[in-house]
Amino acid sequence: MSVRWPRVLTPTLLSQILKKQKNPVTALKLLDEAKERFPSYGHNGSVYATMISILGKSNRVLEMKYVIERMKEDSCECKDTVFASAIRTFSRAGKLDDAISLFKSLHEFNCVNWTLSFETLLQEMVKESELE
Repeated sequence: MSVRWPRVLTPTLLSQILKKQKNPVTALKLLDEAKERFPSYGHNGSVYATMISILGKSNRVLEMKYVIERMKEDSCECKDTVFASAIRTFSRAGKLDDAISLFKSLHEFNCVNWTLSFETLLQEMVKESELE
């Protein structure tokens, strides 16, 4: 995992570094390493969205849950599309309960609009015939 780190790290640069990784686990390690290498650096919602997208596309559900939890702890402003994507990933991985749990906990995140997340959850529940 050799990455050429910049002298000053910004969220935009880190997102670019993460997207270039072929292995999602390597990208996750770099996400963690960034805070160690740059103590004054802080992730933002965009960096978390990038990492969640990378993990979701590769069906790394456990790791995705870890990143979502970290995002909540950091109180980063995040977009509804991030949660909708995570809900879809959980559902398609056979973890509809995790999707429902995430939706129920959205009030704990720094996210004001949950419309897309709600629509996505309803669609996934209908697909799974869980909507009664």
